[in-house]
Amino acid sequence: MASIYRCKSCSLEFQVGWDHYHQVHRGATASTSLVCRWCGTWYILDHKIDGTPDELYSRGGPTSAPDWSTTPLLPVPTSHQFRPIRKQCEDLFREGLLDTLELGTFTCPVCNKEGKLTDSWSQDDVTCPRCLEQALTLVSHYLS
Repeated sequence: MASIYRCKSCSLEFQVGWDHYHQVHRGATASTSLVCRWCGTWYILDHKIDGTPDELYSRGGPTSAPDWSTTPLLPVPTSHQFRPIRKQCEDLFREGLLDTLELGTFTCPVCNKEGKLTDSWSQDDVTCPRCLEQALTLVSHYLS
């Protein structure tokens, strides 16, 4: 399940959680949305179905575009292994759902902080990672 958050103060918007594609897209059938708790940069981690390392994309830094669907995905070069242990998945469209992601040693290329990436956000945490105001709200949840 994925959740979308938006800051009422600075308009930062990001998504966290697992998503699946309805067809093979960029060599993946699923992805996990991540956000940097320090700078608010939103990332998409594509879970590759051919056994190659997952690929990371960003929305171009901390985004405030209300229509994030038009914000281009930018590849983020990294040698970081996000899924060092991959579980076998019979249903390719659920690739990566049960895997534990190694986020603690990843350094965000935008703010250079290590261990700040997360794939979830508590609804009780209303502090925006970009402007630090208590204005972050849950916009919606969805299942794909």
